[in-house]
Amino acid sequence: MWWRLLTLTLFFSTMNAQQMPRIEWSNPAEFADFPEKLGLAGMMVAKVSDGFIIAGGANFPEALPWEGGKKYFSDKIFFWDGTSTRPEVLPLKLPQGIAYAGYASFNNRLIIFGGETSDGASYKVYALSKTEVQELADLPTGVIAPATVIIDGNAYLVGGDTTTKTLSQCIRINLNAQSAKWESLPDLPTSTANAAIFNTGNKMFVASGRSKNPNGISTLNTEIFAFDLKTKNWSKETLVTVDGEVSPFVASAFFTYQNRYLVFAGGDDGKTFNKIETFLSKIATATSEQEKQTLTTEKNYLVKHHQGFNNKSFAYDTATGKWLNSINLPFTANVTTASFFDGERFYIFSGEIRPGVRSPKIWVGKIR
Repeated sequence: MWWRLLTLTLFFSTMNAQQMPRIEWSNPAEFADFPEKLGLAGMMVAKVSDGFIIAGGANFPEALPWEGGKKYFSDKIFFWDGTSTRPEVLPLKLPQGIAYAGYASFNNRLIIFGGETSDGASYKVYALSKTEVQELADLPTGVIAPATVIIDGNAYLVGGDTTTKTLSQCIRINLNAQSAKWESLPDLPTSTANAAIFNTGNKMFVASGRSKNPNGISTLNTEIFAFDLKTKNWSKETLVTVDGEVSPFVASAFFTYQNRYLVFAGGDDGKTFNKIETFLSKIATATSEQEKQTLTTEKNYLVKHHQGFNNKSFAYDTATGKWLNSINLPFTANVTTASFFDGERFYIFSGEIRPGVRSPKIWVGKIR
């Protein structure tokens, strides 16, 4: 094992061209139960001793949203051993269907923070094992799509959406302490949701995401901010840069590699997202039914002919401050997905491949 890690370390650190290494991807499994076989966006995942616990998510089983379809929120909990061709549905369930929550692995459990439910933004925190669903301390407010990570037993939650706005909050709780409460830390310098979050040991990084605005047109963030875990101060690290071009990269699968590299795999650059939001804003303020119908038809055409999300994978080297040139994923990129890195392999669970459409596939990547 040591020689493999040494080889990968040397490979990353000596690349003159700062090129991403080749990642060999496979599709060993997919969700097969209805409506999960359609795929789910906003699932949550954690590594446990003998596999993965996967939970929640949302899709549109009856019809697509622009056809009047109602969003389904899953309360199912799955276990996947990493080798079988389909995850197993466990007998226990979430208290209610949840999607787009923060999530992290801790003590052989999946910790779920907030999320979206049929009732709106959730403030609940759950710890899931294969046999139990336990409630932990509630969040101060309901929040959707926050960035979450657990470092040395402390759970950090950054940003996220309420029903009306996007937050810049940064809060923390000690999961090892009994009767622990959430404490406030300095706010992130901007508001964000659907951001990527990374931990390199002494720092926590929050990258990209998007922020709601009163006019209905989101700001798509390009910044990466670093939080010093000792001084508890935020600083601007860099801008998300894809092959030399600054670009947002929202709702991406993401991984921390070798306590140094921030790896992104597939994301939304927002070019079509903002156009759709603009149509929705105009529809909301249309002064006649004819104008509303015309705008709706144009919006639906744009959505139906969406070409998919940015399928590039690339990385930022926190040691040198340089970006590695991208490589293309050999499959359609998933956003609002559940992702995990176990030290050897990258995992991407289901997700959205274009507006309203999901993929049921589980992808596994290994660096060669």
